[in-house]
Amino acid sequence: MPSPHLIDFFSGMPKIESVESIPTSSMTHAEAQILHVVHTRWPTSSLEIAEFLGQSISSRDEKRLVSSRLAYHIKKLVSKRKLMSKRFGNALIVWPYEVETLRVMHEVMRSSANEEK
Repeated sequence: MPSPHLIDFFSGMPKIESVESIPTSSMTHAEAQILHVVHTRWPTSSLEIAEFLGQSISSRDEKRLVSSRLAYHIKKLVSKRKLMSKRFGNALIVWPYEVETLRVMHEVMRSSANEEK
């Protein structure tokens, strides 16, 4: 049984949603497609999303153009708290926001278990 302070901590966390239950009314079509791809294949990069969506990335210029377009939509989804992102060099890696919640929960539970020892 988790301690009361853990229950209080996690009561403010967002609920874990399935891809189908996420409302897409406040999103553009491109954002909804990106969100669906990230939920089905995470963690992923913007170029992997482009490949999955069938966009041409054969030349360097196409890669740069597609990557910057997707980065714009990804930043919008990050600001709406639907995705989390991190840059590793030139690559923008994204994953669902709900996964970050689970990671934080795991760290807190692990640290509380270490405190009890």
